[in-house]
Amino acid sequence: IDPFAEDHLLWIARSAQNDAELPPGWHRCTLADLSEGYANPALGVEQPDHPRAEEFRALVAQEHRRTAPRAHRPDPEQPRKRARTGIESGIGGGDENENARATSRMGKKLHVDARIAAMEASHRIALKGAQRKVAELERRAIEREKAWENERMEAEAV
Repeated sequence: IDPFAEDHLLWIARSAQNDAELPPGWHRCTLADLSEGYANPALGVEQPDHPRAEEFRALVAQEHRRTAPRAHRPDPEQPRKRARTGIESGIGGGDENENARATSRMGKKLHVDARIAAMEASHRIALKGAQRKVAELERRAIEREKAWENERMEAEAV
């Protein structure tokens, strides 16, 4: 995903980063070339890519297909052109320019609405990831406090 040209797909990248839990049996590891990777000892597999990376690649491909320009199909938002009679094509048809401007504004508005929806989805995913990280940090802090309390009690008992 190109973050500048395809910013409407960043929600997928954030989802992959924040929500991609490892499947059962998989864990992070250091590979033979000292790079970070993933391993599943039960399957005897070590790989540099996340085990669910292909799911996210498929989602990106699906979004590319969904948002690709459709040159061979008419845009459903634009009215179909019809043949004009001689009277309709005469002078005084100033309404045509107004219709073109309205259609252009409507197209831009739909594009902006889609971008806003994508950004909102991206922010929801980022927030969810941040909330998970905060919960994990809180859990670790509680565990450390308990460990320190146990050490203090053992030291006082001696």
